[in-house]
Amino acid sequence: MNTPLRYLAWALMGAFLLGSAEAAPAKKKKRSSVFPDVTLAESQLPDVEAAAEAGDTAALHKLGHYYMQQAQDAKGREYLLKAAEAGSAEARAWYAQAVYQQHNCSEKGKSLALEQAKLAAEAGSPLGLYFCAQFGVDDKAYARECMEKASKKGFAPAMRLLAREVQQEVVGAPEREQKKFLNLYDKAIKAGDITSIHAGTGKSGYIFERFPYAKTNSMIRKTIELEKK
Repeated sequence: MNTPLRYLAWALMGAFLLGSAEAAPAKKKKRSSVFPDVTLAESQLPDVEAAAEAGDTAALHKLGHYYMQQAQDAKGREYLLKAAEAGSAEARAWYAQAVYQQHNCSEKGKSLALEQAKLAAEAGSPLGLYFCAQFGVDDKAYARECMEKASKKGFAPAMRLLAREVQQEVVGAPEREQKKFLNLYDKAIKAGDITSIHAGTGKSGYIFERFPYAKTNSMIRKTIELEKK
């Protein structure tokens, strides 16, 4: 392994270990989940639930993720929906994902989830646009439009997926055409998407192919910090 790639491996492992060290001890989960990891101690739950009962949108949203992580889906969906109805577009987007899972990721679930994702997108949520692209993927033009809108709003995962699509479209094209997807990957990296560092941004797929080592070093550090946030 050459020096730059060895550094990348060390950097990513360091970020993982640092994140593990800083995280509060979590309760054992019944399953892995696509929902954000929210850790709440038993002693914290009464206060958060009281805040949620009082209509605190952030508390409702937090409990939604917490119960989805604990595989208490009905309760998780209930809190996410309440947060959405209280005005959280992001909670509405996550409720769309919860509805999709509720229906076992079926075509019916995809259709119902798309309805909720559209509401989130209309309320200004980049995540809602991203989910619109995911659940509306059968309509390629619509999915692409949503992904482009989410990307323009600075949503890093959308930038990465859009970059991947553009990359496939410009295979064998002149260098000036290839810069379109390279720029998208660069923006995703700067927005904190660590996965984009691994993506095909150079001839061999590594940012080391395109930037001096010092700049690459700085980009990796900044991206890791953003990813942690």
